[in-house]
Amino acid sequence: MKTKNNYLLFWLSQSISKLGSLMTGYAVIIWSYMHTKSVMSVSLLIYFIFAPRALVSIFIGKFIDKYSKKKIIIITDTISALCTLVVVILMFTNRLTINHKYIINVILGTMEGIQSPASAVAVGILVPKHKYGKIGGLISITENLNIVLFPMLATAIMGFAGIEGVLLFDIASFLFAILIMIFFIKIPDAPAEEKKEEMLSGFKEGFSYLKTHKGILYIIIAMALLNFLSRLSYENILSPMILARSNDSEFALGVVTSLIGLGGILGGLLVATIKLPKNKVKMLFYSAVISFLLGDLMMAFGQNIYFWGLAAMAASLPIPFTFSAQLVLIYKNV
Repeated sequence: MKTKNNYLLFWLSQSISKLGSLMTGYAVIIWSYMHTKSVMSVSLLIYFIFAPRALVSIFIGKFIDKYSKKKIIIITDTISALCTLVVVILMFTNRLTINHKYIINVILGTMEGIQSPASAVAVGILVPKHKYGKIGGLISITENLNIVLFPMLATAIMGFAGIEGVLLFDIASFLFAILIMIFFIKIPDAPAEEKKEEMLSGFKEGFSYLKTHKGILYIIIAMALLNFLSRLSYENILSPMILARSNDSEFALGVVTSLIGLGGILGGLLVATIKLPKNKVKMLFYSAVISFLLGDLMMAFGQNIYFWGLAAMAASLPIPFTFSAQLVLIYKNV
């Protein structure tokens, strides 16, 4: 019961913090596009988060194993919040430029590249093995509920408090998460003997493991490719594409983004409640193929909010099945 409460508190605090971060990202994309009218500028914002995150994640595994996951999450969250505070100060003093955001996004991407695997390990520690599949559904529901909420909340706050209000909400969500993490959550540390190993030994061990477990290697390569394509389309060009095709309609962007989240919630509920297929490899790839074929093609050829909304639902509903299958395969085989 204590472990369950630990996980639920961890899940709640990180979900609220993630909501604040998503709202900030959404508001900054709109601010950047409205100020520059450049798809390239918005794309670079995403690139300067994704590139350092991907680079850091390659080498960070042994660091995560060696040090306290709780401390890693607290430190990376704190640095990210300080970056948001810098943006607030620059904005209040009318000094914020797109170049400032590029630099800050590099820092944010680096912190996310460190924190994401630490959080994943924490989940693996706090959750019993037989609950991995169901937890995958719960995580998907939460992430997609945030996707439904953040456009509406960000737009509402921007309506009466501007982008500064969204940024301050982000900082408040960080304070909530960090206080919960410090005072109420216990994440067991790695055994002492593991901490004596060299930093790069984990990278070497991981490479050797993948050489002898080709199935896991192929899954990791496939998921890396799918994540790259997803970030290239949905996180990179989707927002400026919809703004450009809808005459800069924040309403259209908000509706489509929320429907992406709604589809994910429905998929997450299915994952959490139905009996999942035993063959998790087929479940992973079939759901990913359905998402890309239905969602991406419809989104690319759509010219109005109705078509984009249908595409959003078609793309996001299968994703929780992909995520749950990946979670089970990785946690049970690594």
